[in-house]
Amino acid sequence: MTDTSVTNKSGNKPATDGSDSGTAESETNREHEENPPSSKICESQFAQTELIETPKARIGVYEDEWANHKIPCCSGRGSETASSRGYNAERLASTVLGNESLFTKYSPAEPYIDTYTSGSHGVGLYIESKSCVNRYPSGSYGRFKFWRHHHDDLVEDAEWYTIPDVLHVYFFVVYEVIDERALEVGKLVAPVDQIDDILDEWTLENHETMGPAYSRDMSWNLLLKRLGVPKGVFRDQRIIDLTNGPPRKSSDS
Repeated sequence: MTDTSVTNKSGNKPATDGSDSGTAESETNREHEENPPSSKICESQFAQTELIETPKARIGVYEDEWANHKIPCCSGRGSETASSRGYNAERLASTVLGNESLFTKYSPAEPYIDTYTSGSHGVGLYIESKSCVNRYPSGSYGRFKFWRHHHDDLVEDAEWYTIPDVLHVYFFVVYEVIDERALEVGKLVAPVDQIDDILDEWTLENHETMGPAYSRDMSWNLLLKRLGVPKGVFRDQRIIDLTNGPPRKSSDS
């Protein structure tokens, strides 16, 4: 069931022409509706900022292959509540964006935040991690799942924090499975408000534990298109950083 009257947190009204209902069939058509960004776009447009601590850390690369940076273990309940690849995405996010040997799994009272970390820049990062496979066996693009109430809570949390040393971000990683090993295709970090701007229609489904809840499945291909990121750049760069870097503190101005 699709409710076209549902809006995202920023108030954007979803399309009501049925062109993108959030289902696999309708989004297949959406994959080709937008022309890909020009190949002449300079990669520096997506260059990493000082927010990124360890860009060379990758899913599927053994820890001893990138010396001095060990993927952290969870200090809380993460390894018990997430799938193995979802858990690895959370560990990777903490490695890429932080510089700690442990990462903090957030409280069950705030399920919309996967983990918290901080980097050498002194900014506290509240991270929601999303991972998906490159292609499903059917050949269609892998998809990220968003739960509307979790996303809205994350947006509200980000709006509530007005202090300059806190940032809420989404961390996305796409992988492909070769010989039973997940190998990274690309990764991206973006502020939550930027992701809010590209989420439109939500579908009501009956979750096993949450009950009726609105969700949005979006392929990583469509996500990149809506963010204006060429797939080639996504694959070639160590990470796509759509943030403006560590927020400027009053003492910096």
